[in-house]
Amino acid sequence: MTDFVYLIHDDFSKAYKIGVSSNPIARLANLQTASARGNLKLVATIKGSYSLEEHLHSTFSKYRLNGEWFEDHKDILKFFGNPEPYVDVHKDFKVDQKTKCKNITKIAVFFMENPKLLEGFESNCDSNGNNIYISFKGKFDQQTLYGIYDYLSLKIADSLSLFEISYKDLTHCIFTGLNFIEYSTSNKI
Repeated sequence: MTDFVYLIHDDFSKAYKIGVSSNPIARLANLQTASARGNLKLVATIKGSYSLEEHLHSTFSKYRLNGEWFEDHKDILKFFGNPEPYVDVHKDFKVDQKTKCKNITKIAVFFMENPKLLEGFESNCDSNGNNIYISFKGKFDQQTLYGIYDYLSLKIADSLSLFEISYKDLTHCIFTGLNFIEYSTSNKI
């Protein structure tokens, strides 16, 4: 199993956590549960092990606040490739927009072909069609959705060998899959 060194940002304290996990998304969900404010975001991941994590802790020790938490500093972000805020990026996996669209399409088709994975989900969008809202069994809270999204991410990784998907992209895939299922059911496709 591949390990990743992750960078998680706390919106409230403006601090960054540098850690290692084989599933950074699940780790984020666990930290969200433990966080009093639940305002953590996965900023970046890099393939790496505990030795890289230790190296980074040592390198950035002058910015350490406590344990694995570090102050917001440009050197830390620079190491992780200056990611856009709250976007999953892999230093050695640069995805162009065309590839990203193909991956999202593959995932949406995967959901259409496996509708049982979407049982319990409901989707809506605002009147402008700009914002998509997903709920699971009537629950809209982040903790519930992160747990379900982690499960779906693992299913996608196992079935399609796609590991780089953000929550935002997964939300769009779920929305597309649900709309297709609704359309195909009502039109007897």
